[in-house]
Amino acid sequence: MIGGIRQLQEVMNRVYCGAPGSATELREFLKDGICFLLRRNSGIRDVEDELEYVFAHITHCIRAGTVRDAERLPALIRAVVQNACSEVPMSFATVRKPGRAKVEMIRQSLAELNDVEKVALARYYADGESAGRICASLDISNARLLEVKAELAARCRDGERKKAGAVTKLSSDTGGAVA
Repeated sequence: MIGGIRQLQEVMNRVYCGAPGSATELREFLKDGICFLLRRNSGIRDVEDELEYVFAHITHCIRAGTVRDAERLPALIRAVVQNACSEVPMSFATVRKPGRAKVEMIRQSLAELNDVEKVALARYYADGESAGRICASLDISNARLLEVKAELAARCRDGERKKAGAVTKLSSDTGGAVA
């Protein structure tokens, strides 16, 4: 890994000096790792647009002299990737439509929340907005938003368990036939 850090430092120095082809060399050096981080953090497979954003930002930081040390580059990459992923809206194409019973469970659970918590969850799930942005604009803590999400998920899971238990009980009472 020491050789990799040295090689990365040399490429970064060439980018800083504006050497021709150095940005492409940096891109090839870091592409696989950044694609992995983007896929892991965003959940999407096609990360080309986000990859371009990350490289443009990293190259700008190196050229501006914000980051000159190869040891500090991974932290910058992680921060830029997290920022890029927070801008990616939730893909509704991959979300399964819930059944009527689940929608009713969610409605009942949401009815127990205050207005700010309802708005926060709607913006998080429906709009795909990042938790950080929601917390900053609604003046609630990130911990509270996570707590509300966990409570909602637990209520829905409990409701599904109760429903599954009722079906199992009905099945055993009718000799295996479910009405």
